[in-house]
Amino acid sequence: HIKAVLYAFFIVLFSFCAIFALKRYDLFPVCWYLSLLPAILMTGYVVWYEKKQRQTHIAFGLIFFLCGLFYLFSVPMLQVSDETVHYLRCYEIAVGQSPITVSDNSIGDLLPANLIPDQFSDPAHTNYAQLADALDEVIDRNHLQEYAFTGAALYSPFTYLPQVLGIFFANLVTDHALILMYAGRLSTLLVVTVLVAMAIKLFPFSKQLPILLLLIPIYVHKTGSMSADGFTLAIIILFLSYILHLQYTTTGVLTARQISIIYLLIFFLSQCKIVYLPVCLFFFVLSPNRFGTMRRYVIHLTALVAVALISGLGWLLISSSYLSIGYSTSAEQIRSILTDPVNYVCILVNTFIKQGPVLVGQMMGLGMGVGGVRNSRLLTYGYLFVLLLSAVFSRRGKHDIQQTRDIWLSLLSAAGVIILTCTALYIQWTPPNESEIWGLQGRYFIPVLFFFCIALMQITSLERIRKPISESFTLLFAFGVNLVAAVSCLAYGITL
Repeated sequence: HIKAVLYAFFIVLFSFCAIFALKRYDLFPVCWYLSLLPAILMTGYVVWYEKKQRQTHIAFGLIFFLCGLFYLFSVPMLQVSDETVHYLRCYEIAVGQSPITVSDNSIGDLLPANLIPDQFSDPAHTNYAQLADALDEVIDRNHLQEYAFTGAALYSPFTYLPQVLGIFFANLVTDHALILMYAGRLSTLLVVTVLVAMAIKLFPFSKQLPILLLLIPIYVHKTGSMSADGFTLAIIILFLSYILHLQYTTTGVLTARQISIIYLLIFFLSQCKIVYLPVCLFFFVLSPNRFGTMRRYVIHLTALVAVALISGLGWLLISSSYLSIGYSTSAEQIRSILTDPVNYVCILVNTFIKQGPVLVGQMMGLGMGVGGVRNSRLLTYGYLFVLLLSAVFSRRGKHDIQQTRDIWLSLLSAAGVIILTCTALYIQWTPPNESEIWGLQGRYFIPVLFFFCIALMQITSLERIRKPISESFTLLFAFGVNLVAAVSCLAYGITL
Protein backbone atom coordinates (compact mmCIF):
# COMPACT_ATOMS: atom_id res chain seq x y z
CA HIS A 1 0.00 0.00 0.00
CA ILE A 2 2.84 2.37 0.77
CA LYS A 3 4.37 1.60 -2.62
CA ALA A 4 1.06 2.27 -4.37
CA VAL A 5 0.76 5.65 -2.64
CA LEU A 6 4.34 6.55 -3.60
CA TYR A 7 3.72 5.59 -7.23
CA ALA A 8 0.52 7.63 -7.31
CA PHE A 9 2.29 10.66 -5.82
CA PHE A 10 5.16 10.24 -8.26
CA ILE A 11 3.01 10.09 -11.40
CA VAL A 12 0.71 12.92 -10.30
CA LEU A 13 3.84 15.01 -9.78
CA PHE A 14 4.66 14.49 -13.45
CA SER A 15 1.17 15.67 -14.33
CA PHE A 16 1.67 18.90 -12.44
CA CYS A 17 5.02 19.34 -14.18
CA ALA A 18 3.16 19.20 -17.48
CA ILE A 19 0.51 21.61 -16.27
CA PHE A 20 2.83 24.31 -14.96
CA ALA A 21 5.33 23.92 -17.77
CA LEU A 22 2.53 24.68 -20.23
CA LYS A 23 0.67 27.32 -18.26
CA ARG A 24 2.19 29.97 -20.54
CA TYR A 25 0.01 28.58 -23.35
CA ASP A 26 -3.16 29.41 -21.36
CA LEU A 27 -4.18 25.78 -21.61
CA PHE A 28 -4.37 25.01 -17.90
CA PRO A 29 -7.70 23.05 -17.98
CA VAL A 30 -6.67 21.12 -21.10
CA CYS A 31 -3.32 20.13 -19.59
CA TRP A 32 -5.05 19.09 -16.37
CA TYR A 33 -7.40 16.57 -17.96
CA LEU A 34 -5.00 15.33 -20.62
CA SER A 35 -2.16 14.63 -18.21
CA LEU A 36 -3.72 13.83 -14.84
CA LEU A 37 -6.35 11.30 -15.95
CA PRO A 38 -4.01 9.04 -17.98
CA ALA A 39 -1.47 9.30 -15.17
CA ILE A 40 -3.93 8.01 -12.58
CA LEU A 41 -5.11 5.20 -14.86
CA MET A 42 -1.56 4.11 -15.64
CA THR A 43 -0.62 4.20 -11.96
CA GLY A 44 -3.49 1.84 -11.19
CA TYR A 45 -2.48 -0.48 -14.02
CA VAL A 46 1.18 -0.70 -12.99
CA VAL A 47 0.25 -1.31 -9.34
CA TRP A 48 -2.09 -4.11 -10.49
CA TYR A 49 0.63 -5.48 -12.76
CA GLU A 50 3.11 -5.59 -9.89
CA LYS A 51 0.62 -7.20 -7.51
CA LYS A 52 -0.36 -9.90 -10.02
CA GLN A 53 3.26 -10.34 -11.15
CA ARG A 54 2.33 -10.16 -14.81
CA GLN A 55 4.90 -10.54 -17.55
CA THR A 56 6.99 -7.42 -17.96
CA HIS A 57 6.97 -7.36 -21.75
CA ILE A 58 3.16 -7.19 -21.82
CA ALA A 59 3.06 -4.22 -19.46
CA PHE A 60 5.86 -2.58 -21.43
CA GLY A 61 4.08 -3.20 -24.74
CA LEU A 62 0.91 -1.54 -23.46
CA ILE A 63 2.76 1.50 -22.12
CA PHE A 64 4.87 1.81 -25.28
CA PHE A 65 1.77 1.66 -27.48
CA LEU A 66 -0.12 4.22 -25.36
CA CYS A 67 2.83 6.61 -25.37
CA GLY A 68 3.13 6.15 -29.13
CA LEU A 69 -0.57 6.96 -29.52
CA PHE A 70 -0.06 10.14 -27.49
CA TYR A 71 2.56 11.31 -29.97
CA LEU A 72 0.69 9.99 -33.01
CA PHE A 73 -2.32 12.23 -32.30
CA SER A 74 -0.69 15.11 -30.40
CA VAL A 75 1.87 15.88 -33.12
CA PRO A 76 0.17 17.41 -36.21
CA MET A 77 0.62 15.44 -39.40
CA LEU A 78 4.01 15.76 -41.15
CA GLN A 79 5.40 17.84 -38.27
CA VAL A 80 7.93 15.14 -37.34
CA SER A 81 11.37 15.79 -38.86
CA ASP A 82 11.52 14.64 -42.52
CA GLU A 83 8.12 12.97 -42.28
CA THR A 84 6.98 14.51 -45.57
CA VAL A 85 9.68 12.79 -47.64
CA HIS A 86 9.23 9.54 -45.70
CA TYR A 87 5.51 9.59 -46.51
CA LEU A 88 6.16 10.16 -50.22
CA ARG A 89 8.72 7.36 -50.33
CA CYS A 90 6.35 5.00 -48.50
CA TYR A 91 3.51 5.74 -50.89
CA GLU A 92 5.82 5.20 -53.86
CA ILE A 93 6.80 1.75 -52.53
CA ALA A 94 3.17 0.90 -51.68
CA VAL A 95 2.11 1.44 -55.31
CA GLY A 96 5.09 -0.50 -56.68
CA GLN A 97 7.12 2.35 -58.19
CA SER A 98 10.84 3.21 -57.94
CA PRO A 99 12.65 6.59 -57.77
CA ILE A 100 13.36 8.63 -60.89
CA THR A 101 15.06 11.95 -61.61
CA VAL A 102 12.47 14.74 -61.61
CA SER A 103 12.61 18.09 -63.40
CA ASP A 104 14.70 19.98 -60.81
CA ASN A 105 17.42 17.27 -61.02
CA SER A 106 16.51 15.82 -57.64
CA ILE A 107 15.28 12.30 -56.94
CA GLY A 108 11.56 11.66 -56.62
CA ASP A 109 8.64 10.22 -58.56
CA LEU A 110 5.36 10.91 -60.36
CA LEU A 111 2.59 10.31 -57.84
CA PRO A 112 -1.11 11.26 -57.63
CA ALA A 113 -1.83 14.96 -57.27
CA ASN A 114 -2.90 16.28 -53.86
CA LEU A 115 -1.09 13.42 -52.11
CA ILE A 116 -0.01 16.15 -49.71
CA PRO A 117 -2.93 18.58 -49.17
CA ASP A 118 -2.23 22.30 -49.41
CA GLN A 119 -2.91 22.63 -45.68
CA PHE A 120 0.37 20.79 -45.04
CA SER A 121 2.55 22.86 -47.37
CA ASP A 122 4.41 24.28 -44.36
CA PRO A 123 4.76 21.41 -41.86
CA ALA A 124 6.53 23.54 -39.25
CA HIS A 125 3.39 25.65 -38.84
CA THR A 126 0.69 23.02 -39.34
CA ASN A 127 -1.94 23.23 -36.59
CA TYR A 128 -5.06 21.30 -35.67
CA ALA A 129 -7.37 23.71 -37.51
CA GLN A 130 -5.52 22.95 -40.75
CA LEU A 131 -5.68 19.27 -39.85
CA ALA A 132 -9.48 19.51 -39.63
CA ASP A 133 -9.64 21.38 -42.95
CA ALA A 134 -7.72 18.55 -44.63
CA LEU A 135 -10.19 15.84 -43.59
CA ASP A 136 -12.09 16.03 -46.88
CA GLU A 137 -9.02 16.32 -49.14
CA VAL A 138 -8.71 13.40 -51.57
CA ILE A 139 -5.87 12.40 -53.87
CA ASP A 140 -6.34 12.73 -57.62
CA ARG A 141 -5.32 9.43 -59.19
CA ASN A 142 -6.07 10.71 -62.69
CA HIS A 143 -3.41 13.42 -62.56
CA LEU A 144 0.21 12.80 -61.65
CA GLN A 145 2.50 15.32 -60.00
CA GLU A 146 6.25 15.44 -59.48
CA TYR A 147 7.39 15.00 -55.88
CA ALA A 148 11.01 15.16 -54.74
CA PHE A 149 12.32 13.06 -51.84
CA THR A 150 16.04 12.66 -52.49
CA GLY A 151 17.06 11.86 -48.91
CA ALA A 152 14.35 9.22 -48.43
CA ALA A 153 15.20 7.59 -51.78
CA LEU A 154 18.46 6.39 -50.20
CA TYR A 155 16.51 4.13 -47.84
CA SER A 156 15.83 0.52 -48.81
CA PRO A 157 12.15 -0.43 -49.29
CA PHE A 158 12.54 -2.95 -46.45
CA THR A 159 13.17 -0.05 -44.07
CA TYR A 160 9.62 1.16 -44.67
CA LEU A 161 7.89 -2.22 -44.38
CA PRO A 162 5.49 -1.25 -41.52
CA GLN A 163 4.50 2.09 -43.07
CA VAL A 164 4.05 0.56 -46.52
CA LEU A 165 1.71 -2.14 -45.18
CA GLY A 166 -0.59 0.46 -43.62
CA ILE A 167 -0.59 2.76 -46.65
CA PHE A 168 -1.02 -0.15 -49.07
CA PHE A 169 -4.20 -1.45 -47.44
CA ALA A 170 -5.58 2.04 -46.80
CA ASN A 171 -4.94 2.93 -50.44
CA LEU A 172 -7.21 0.05 -51.49
CA VAL A 173 -10.24 1.43 -49.68
CA THR A 174 -9.91 5.22 -49.57
CA ASP A 175 -8.73 8.28 -51.49
CA HIS A 176 -8.48 10.52 -48.42
CA ALA A 177 -4.90 11.70 -48.05
CA LEU A 178 -5.15 12.16 -44.28
CA ILE A 179 -6.37 8.59 -43.76
CA LEU A 180 -3.41 7.30 -45.79
CA MET A 181 -1.04 9.28 -43.59
CA TYR A 182 -2.53 8.10 -40.31
CA ALA A 183 -2.61 4.52 -41.61
CA GLY A 184 1.13 4.79 -42.18
CA ARG A 185 1.69 6.14 -38.67
CA LEU A 186 -0.53 3.58 -36.94
CA SER A 187 0.88 0.55 -38.76
CA THR A 188 4.41 1.67 -37.85
CA LEU A 189 3.46 1.96 -34.19
CA LEU A 190 1.76 -1.46 -34.14
CA VAL A 191 4.64 -3.34 -35.80
CA VAL A 192 7.33 -1.61 -33.73
CA THR A 193 5.40 -2.23 -30.50
CA VAL A 194 5.35 -5.98 -31.21
CA LEU A 195 9.08 -6.03 -32.06
CA VAL A 196 10.23 -4.07 -29.00
CA ALA A 197 7.97 -6.08 -26.68
CA MET A 198 9.63 -9.24 -28.05
CA ALA A 199 13.03 -7.64 -27.39
CA ILE A 200 12.05 -6.96 -23.77
CA LYS A 201 10.86 -10.54 -23.34
CA LEU A 202 14.08 -12.00 -24.76
CA PHE A 203 16.52 -9.73 -22.90
CA PRO A 204 18.12 -12.13 -20.38
CA PHE A 205 19.15 -9.65 -17.69
CA SER A 206 17.28 -7.00 -15.69
CA LYS A 207 14.55 -5.49 -17.86
CA GLN A 208 15.02 -1.94 -16.58
CA LEU A 209 17.78 -1.12 -19.07
CA PRO A 210 15.93 -1.97 -22.32
CA ILE A 211 12.68 -0.52 -20.92
CA LEU A 212 14.25 2.88 -20.34
CA LEU A 213 16.19 2.79 -23.59
CA LEU A 214 13.16 1.98 -25.73
CA LEU A 215 10.95 4.52 -23.97
CA ILE A 216 13.32 7.44 -24.62
CA PRO A 217 10.86 10.19 -25.66
CA ILE A 218 12.51 10.98 -29.00
CA TYR A 219 12.32 7.32 -30.04
CA VAL A 220 8.66 6.87 -29.09
CA HIS A 221 7.97 10.22 -30.79
CA LYS A 222 9.56 8.90 -34.01
CA THR A 223 7.70 5.60 -33.72
CA GLY A 224 4.39 7.48 -33.75
CA SER A 225 5.28 8.89 -37.18
CA MET A 226 6.24 7.58 -40.63
CA SER A 227 9.95 7.95 -39.92
CA ALA A 228 12.16 4.94 -40.66
CA ASP A 229 13.91 5.27 -37.28
CA GLY A 230 11.28 3.37 -35.29
CA PHE A 231 11.55 0.13 -37.27
CA THR A 232 15.34 0.42 -37.63
CA LEU A 233 16.04 0.68 -33.90
CA ALA A 234 13.47 -2.03 -33.13
CA ILE A 235 15.35 -4.46 -35.42
CA ILE A 236 18.68 -3.52 -33.78
CA ILE A 237 17.44 -4.02 -30.22
CA LEU A 238 15.64 -7.23 -31.15
CA PHE A 239 18.84 -8.59 -32.71
CA LEU A 240 20.93 -7.74 -29.65
CA SER A 241 18.34 -9.18 -27.24
CA TYR A 242 17.99 -12.35 -29.31
CA ILE A 243 21.75 -12.96 -29.41
CA LEU A 244 22.03 -12.44 -25.65
CA HIS A 245 19.00 -14.70 -25.14
CA LEU A 246 20.54 -17.51 -27.20
CA GLN A 247 23.86 -17.28 -25.40
CA TYR A 248 22.68 -16.91 -21.82
CA THR A 249 19.23 -18.53 -21.51
CA THR A 250 19.37 -21.45 -23.93
CA THR A 251 21.58 -24.51 -23.92
CA GLY A 252 22.81 -27.05 -26.43
CA VAL A 253 23.40 -26.70 -30.17
CA LEU A 254 21.42 -23.97 -31.90
CA THR A 255 18.53 -25.25 -33.99
CA ALA A 256 17.93 -24.49 -37.65
CA ARG A 257 15.01 -22.24 -36.63
CA GLN A 258 17.16 -20.21 -34.24
CA ILE A 259 19.92 -19.77 -36.83
CA SER A 260 17.37 -18.81 -39.50
CA ILE A 261 16.06 -16.02 -37.27
CA ILE A 262 19.62 -14.69 -36.92
CA TYR A 263 19.97 -14.63 -40.72
CA LEU A 264 16.64 -12.82 -41.09
CA LEU A 265 17.50 -10.18 -38.48
CA ILE A 266 20.92 -9.52 -40.01
CA PHE A 267 19.31 -9.13 -43.45
CA PHE A 268 16.86 -6.53 -42.18
CA LEU A 269 19.55 -4.85 -40.11
CA SER A 270 21.83 -4.41 -43.14
CA GLN A 271 18.90 -3.17 -45.23
CA CYS A 272 17.74 -0.58 -42.70
CA LYS A 273 20.92 1.51 -42.57
CA ILE A 274 24.35 0.45 -43.71
CA VAL A 275 25.93 2.61 -41.00
CA TYR A 276 24.54 0.12 -38.47
CA LEU A 277 26.38 -2.85 -39.98
CA PRO A 278 28.88 -2.89 -37.04
CA VAL A 279 25.95 -4.04 -34.88
CA CYS A 280 26.46 -7.44 -36.56
CA LEU A 281 29.68 -7.79 -34.56
CA PHE A 282 27.47 -8.75 -31.64
CA PHE A 283 27.09 -12.13 -33.32
CA PHE A 284 30.44 -13.04 -31.74
CA VAL A 285 28.74 -13.10 -28.33
CA LEU A 286 27.65 -16.59 -29.37
CA SER A 287 30.23 -19.19 -28.43
CA PRO A 288 31.48 -21.44 -31.27
CA ASN A 289 30.40 -24.55 -29.37
CA ARG A 290 26.76 -23.43 -29.75
CA PHE A 291 27.03 -24.45 -33.42
CA GLY A 292 28.14 -27.99 -32.66
CA THR A 293 31.49 -27.98 -34.42
CA MET A 294 34.03 -25.36 -35.39
CA ARG A 295 33.42 -26.19 -39.05
CA ARG A 296 29.71 -25.37 -38.77
CA TYR A 297 30.55 -22.19 -36.88
CA VAL A 298 32.91 -21.01 -39.64
CA ILE A 299 30.38 -21.87 -42.34
CA HIS A 300 27.59 -19.90 -40.67
CA LEU A 301 29.91 -17.03 -39.83
CA THR A 302 31.02 -16.79 -43.46
CA ALA A 303 27.42 -17.00 -44.69
CA LEU A 304 26.25 -14.31 -42.26
CA VAL A 305 29.05 -11.96 -43.30
CA ALA A 306 28.10 -12.58 -46.94
CA VAL A 307 24.42 -11.82 -46.23
CA ALA A 308 25.27 -8.60 -44.38
CA LEU A 309 27.74 -7.32 -46.98
CA ILE A 310 25.80 -8.37 -50.08
CA SER A 311 22.55 -7.01 -48.67
CA GLY A 312 23.95 -3.74 -47.31
CA LEU A 313 26.48 -2.96 -50.02
CA GLY A 314 24.09 -4.17 -52.71
CA TRP A 315 21.53 -1.54 -51.77
CA LEU A 316 24.28 1.06 -51.40
CA LEU A 317 25.33 0.29 -54.97
CA ILE A 318 21.75 0.68 -56.19
CA SER A 319 21.31 4.01 -54.42
CA SER A 320 24.83 5.31 -55.15
CA SER A 321 23.50 7.41 -58.00
CA TYR A 322 21.72 9.58 -55.40
CA LEU A 323 24.82 10.28 -53.32
CA SER A 324 25.88 13.17 -55.52
CA ILE A 325 22.72 15.02 -54.51
CA GLY A 326 23.48 17.11 -51.44
CA TYR A 327 25.76 19.86 -50.27
CA SER A 328 29.04 18.18 -51.10
CA THR A 329 30.93 16.43 -53.83
CA SER A 330 31.07 12.84 -52.60
CA ALA A 331 34.16 11.83 -54.60
CA GLU A 332 36.12 14.80 -53.28
CA GLN A 333 35.19 14.01 -49.68
CA ILE A 334 36.17 10.36 -50.03
CA ARG A 335 39.48 11.40 -51.55
CA SER A 336 40.16 13.80 -48.65
CA ILE A 337 39.59 11.00 -46.09
CA LEU A 338 41.92 8.58 -47.88
CA THR A 339 44.70 11.09 -48.52
CA ASP A 340 44.62 12.79 -45.12
CA PRO A 341 43.07 10.50 -42.48
CA VAL A 342 44.65 12.46 -39.62
CA ASN A 343 42.75 15.57 -40.69
CA TYR A 344 39.53 13.58 -40.80
CA VAL A 345 40.13 12.31 -37.25
CA CYS A 346 40.61 15.94 -36.16
CA ILE A 347 37.31 16.83 -37.82
CA LEU A 348 35.59 14.01 -35.91
CA VAL A 349 37.04 15.15 -32.59
CA ASN A 350 36.17 18.79 -33.27
CA THR A 351 32.62 17.82 -34.23
CA PHE A 352 31.93 16.01 -30.98
CA ILE A 353 33.58 18.71 -28.87
CA LYS A 354 31.35 21.39 -30.38
CA GLN A 355 28.18 19.41 -31.00
CA GLY A 356 28.38 16.85 -28.19
CA PRO A 357 26.03 18.52 -25.66
CA VAL A 358 23.49 19.30 -28.39
CA LEU A 359 23.58 15.72 -29.69
CA VAL A 360 23.03 14.31 -26.19
CA GLY A 361 20.03 16.61 -25.71
CA GLN A 362 18.60 15.59 -29.08
CA MET A 363 19.14 11.92 -28.32
CA MET A 364 17.12 12.20 -25.11
CA GLY A 365 14.29 14.24 -26.65
CA LEU A 366 15.09 17.78 -25.53
CA GLY A 367 13.64 19.06 -28.82
CA MET A 368 10.99 17.42 -30.98
CA GLY A 369 9.45 17.96 -34.40
CA VAL A 370 10.30 20.45 -37.11
CA GLY A 371 8.66 23.24 -35.14
CA GLY A 372 11.06 23.03 -32.22
CA VAL A 373 8.98 21.71 -29.31
CA ARG A 374 11.15 22.13 -26.24
CA ASN A 375 10.97 19.73 -23.31
CA SER A 376 12.15 20.18 -19.74
CA ARG A 377 15.93 19.92 -19.34
CA LEU A 378 15.41 18.57 -15.84
CA LEU A 379 13.29 15.67 -17.08
CA THR A 380 15.44 15.10 -20.17
CA TYR A 381 18.78 14.82 -18.39
CA GLY A 382 17.12 13.20 -15.39
CA TYR A 383 15.96 10.45 -17.72
CA LEU A 384 19.55 9.95 -18.94
CA PHE A 385 20.75 9.75 -15.33
CA VAL A 386 18.16 7.09 -14.43
CA LEU A 387 19.06 5.15 -17.60
CA LEU A 388 22.75 5.07 -16.69
CA LEU A 389 21.85 4.20 -13.11
CA SER A 390 19.83 1.24 -14.31
CA ALA A 391 22.87 0.01 -16.26
CA VAL A 392 25.10 0.25 -13.19
CA PHE A 393 22.68 -1.64 -10.96
CA SER A 394 21.41 -4.14 -13.55
CA ARG A 395 21.25 -7.66 -12.23
CA ARG A 396 22.81 -10.30 -14.42
CA GLY A 397 21.44 -13.15 -12.34
CA LYS A 398 23.34 -16.43 -12.35
CA HIS A 399 24.37 -16.22 -16.01
CA ASP A 400 27.98 -17.06 -16.76
CA ILE A 401 28.88 -13.72 -18.31
CA GLN A 402 31.96 -13.42 -20.52
CA GLN A 403 32.64 -9.89 -19.33
CA THR A 404 35.81 -9.05 -21.28
CA ARG A 405 34.44 -10.39 -24.56
CA ASP A 406 31.06 -8.67 -24.25
CA ILE A 407 32.61 -5.36 -23.19
CA TRP A 408 34.95 -5.26 -26.18
CA LEU A 409 32.24 -6.30 -28.61
CA SER A 410 29.95 -3.57 -27.25
CA LEU A 411 32.63 -0.90 -27.49
CA LEU A 412 33.76 -1.99 -30.97
CA SER A 413 30.17 -2.01 -32.23
CA ALA A 414 29.58 1.45 -30.76
CA ALA A 415 32.79 2.83 -32.28
CA GLY A 416 31.90 1.33 -35.67
CA VAL A 417 28.43 2.89 -35.67
CA ILE A 418 29.85 6.30 -34.71
CA ILE A 419 32.54 6.25 -37.38
CA LEU A 420 30.27 5.02 -40.18
CA THR A 421 27.48 7.46 -39.28
CA CYS A 422 29.83 10.43 -39.22
CA THR A 423 31.60 9.32 -42.41
CA ALA A 424 28.33 8.88 -44.31
CA LEU A 425 27.20 12.39 -43.41
CA TYR A 426 30.64 13.81 -44.12
CA ILE A 427 30.61 12.30 -47.61
CA GLN A 428 27.01 13.10 -48.44
CA TRP A 429 26.15 16.42 -46.81
CA THR A 430 29.27 18.22 -45.58
CA PRO A 431 30.86 20.78 -47.95
CA PRO A 432 34.62 20.48 -48.56
CA ASN A 433 37.04 22.17 -46.16
CA GLU A 434 34.55 22.29 -43.29
CA SER A 435 35.89 21.79 -39.76
CA GLU A 436 32.70 20.04 -38.57
CA ILE A 437 30.40 17.38 -39.95
CA TRP A 438 26.98 18.57 -41.05
CA GLY A 439 23.67 16.80 -40.49
CA LEU A 440 24.38 14.86 -37.29
CA GLN A 441 21.34 14.24 -35.08
CA GLY A 442 21.32 12.76 -31.63
CA ARG A 443 18.79 10.02 -32.44
CA TYR A 444 21.33 8.40 -34.78
CA PHE A 445 23.34 7.40 -31.71
CA ILE A 446 20.64 5.70 -29.63
CA PRO A 447 22.11 2.26 -30.55
CA VAL A 448 25.48 3.55 -29.32
CA LEU A 449 23.87 4.40 -25.98
CA PHE A 450 22.59 0.82 -25.72
CA PHE A 451 26.06 -0.61 -26.39
CA PHE A 452 27.56 1.76 -23.85
CA CYS A 453 25.02 0.68 -21.23
CA ILE A 454 25.69 -3.02 -21.90
CA ALA A 455 29.42 -2.40 -21.45
CA LEU A 456 28.73 -0.40 -18.29
CA MET A 457 26.54 -3.21 -16.99
CA GLN A 458 29.39 -5.68 -17.50
CA ILE A 459 32.08 -3.44 -16.01
CA THR A 460 30.29 -2.55 -12.77
CA SER A 461 30.12 -5.02 -9.92
CA LEU A 462 27.12 -3.64 -8.06
CA GLU A 463 24.69 -6.44 -8.89
CA ARG A 464 24.86 -7.78 -5.35
CA ILE A 465 23.46 -4.53 -4.03
CA ARG A 466 19.70 -4.43 -3.78
CA LYS A 467 18.61 -2.85 -7.05
CA PRO A 468 17.29 0.67 -6.40
CA ILE A 469 15.20 0.78 -9.59
CA SER A 470 12.35 -1.69 -9.96
CA GLU A 471 10.64 -2.55 -13.23
CA SER A 472 7.40 -0.90 -12.13
CA PHE A 473 9.32 2.28 -11.25
CA THR A 474 10.97 2.39 -14.67
CA LEU A 475 7.64 1.85 -16.42
CA LEU A 476 5.99 4.68 -14.49
CA PHE A 477 8.99 6.98 -14.77
CA ALA A 478 9.23 6.53 -18.54
CA PHE A 479 5.47 6.90 -18.94
CA GLY A 480 5.51 10.13 -16.92
CA VAL A 481 8.32 11.67 -18.96
CA ASN A 482 6.63 10.73 -22.23
CA LEU A 483 3.32 12.09 -20.98
CA VAL A 484 4.88 15.48 -20.26
CA ALA A 485 6.59 15.50 -23.68
CA ALA A 486 3.38 14.52 -25.50
CA VAL A 487 1.40 17.26 -23.76
CA SER A 488 4.11 19.72 -24.78
CA CYS A 489 3.64 18.63 -28.41
CA LEU A 490 -0.12 18.95 -28.07
CA ALA A 491 0.06 22.46 -26.65
CA TYR A 492 2.49 23.51 -29.37
CA GLY A 493 0.09 22.27 -32.06
CA ILE A 494 -2.89 24.05 -30.47
CA THR A 495 -1.14 27.40 -30.17
CA LEU A 496 0.30 27.56 -33.72
